[in-house]
Formats: sequence, C-alpha cells, structure tokens
Amino acid sequence: MNRYFYFFLTCILVVVISVGFYVFNFFNPEKNQKNNNSEKIVKIKNLLEGKEFVWVNSELNFNKETITPIKKDAYSIKFESDFKVKISTDCNNGFGEYELKENKLKIGNITSTEKYCPDSQEGIFYNELISAENFNLDSNGNLVINFLIGDMFLKERNSFEQVKSAVINPLIGKEYSWLRTELKNNKVILPIMQGKFKLTFSEDMKFTLVTDCNTNGGMYVVNEKNLTFTEIIATRMYCEKSQEEVFIRDLQKTSSYEILPDETLILNMVDNSGRIYFR
Repeated sequence: MNRYFYFFLTCILVVVISVGFYVFNFFNPEKNQKNNNSEKIVKIKNLLEGKEFVWVNSELNFNKETITPIKKDAYSIKFESDFKVKISTDCNNGFGEYELKENKLKIGNITSTEKYCPDSQEGIFYNELISAENFNLDSNGNLVINFLIGDMFLKERNSFEQVKSAVINPLIGKEYSWLRTELKNNKVILPIMQGKFKLTFSEDMKFTLVTDCNTNGGMYVVNEKNLTFTEIIATRMYCEKSQEEVFIRDLQKTSSYEILPDETLILNMVDNSGRIYFR
C-alpha cells in the first residue's frame, strides 16, 4: 500500500511542477522576449566580431564640417568576442564594451592608457564612439557610425591596407603586357606573339612573368621609383624561336620605373641602356 501511495504522490508532484512551469512562462513574456533578443544580438554581433575598422573622417550635422584624422591610419576600433572592443589612437590604447540590437550600437565602459599628446585628435575620436547610436555596414567593408551630432566613416582594416598599399606601390593590382623594348643603339624589339608576355606584381614583393614559353617568378624590390628584380626562377620547357631569354636578360637590368598617364609602364635599364614598355 505504501508503494502505491508514493507512486501516486510522485505523479501528482510531476503534474504540479509541469503546470507551474507553463504558468510561469505564460505570465513572463519578458523572459521569452529577452531570449529572442539575445538570438538577434548574436546574429548582429557576427557582422562586426573580429573586424577592425580605421577612421576615415566624420561629418557633423549642425555645420556640415568634415573632420579628417591628421594621422590617417592611427585611429581604429576592433570588435572582439564577448562584445569587447579594442581602440587604438595616435596616443593611447583603450578597451571597452559594445552592445548591438538590430542596427543600434552602443559603445561604453571605456578605459584607456593616459599618455598626454597635445596634438592628438584622440578626444574627438573617443567622444564620437561613446556617442554612437546606430550603425550601417556595407559589402565593401565600410562602416558608418551615426553618433549624436553626426556620422563617422570607417573602412575595414584589410580593405584600408589594400588601398594604402596600392597608393604606396602602384604596381600592385594590374597585369602588364609587353609592348616593346627600345635599346640605346636605337634597336627596337617587338614581341613576335602579341599578348604572350604578362607581368604582375603582388603585395608580398613577388612577381610573376608569363612568356611565350615558360612561367617565371621571383622577388622584386621597389623604393619610390627604383625597381629591381631578383631570384628569378622558371619552368624549363624548350620553345624554338622563343624571345624569353632575351626578354629576361633585359628585365634583370631594370633599375627604375615610371607610369605614364595612359597607364603605360616603363622599366628603365641601368646606365640608360634601354627601356621596356608595358601596358
């Protein structure tokens, strides 16, 4: 009899607990809403998490003034995991937190090192960040933060570095085709097969050269307008009547370069012994 009594009592307790849990959730919609909001926050967070953005400029609403950082690559904000941010300026480094909800953005609880830099725009940068209200992120890596009295424009660090590298080294990002070589003795060498000789430069200071016979590659050194090619290696296919050997011999004599307004690339050989033209 005791066994049936305890079994019956256990069943009653299970029913009471289940009903109580249902009633609690029914009369506490805020908890469910909070859970839904957390899911949205995580989804939005992934758009910024792990990305670092560089401050490009800011535009103020009340007088249409544009504020541009004097040191253009010195101000950045990185959105890390667990809703943490890391901030860098031309003077100090800071840490803080951020919150996301739909397109709303809030940055706060910022602590920073305390080095004094009289000409820094750090105060402007920090004030705009902590005044953040909304944000927009596009497919090109541009981040716009709408703060209390204006808009802050930032570019993703990777995108910014690519633009910066392209400005410093304009050779990157284009494939150049050999047009002709003009030697000091007025001899002109034209490619027998047009479009076969292709020269490209990469950001890691490597170059690739495709000829009428083999694929070549190596390293290059560029400093302002000075340019040299080193450590050239190639596949070893033999091609009768190929111009590859003569072309590479001249290429190795390169000492400087220039790019004309029509995007023609000219490689100048040492001792003014000749010029190689590409486009």
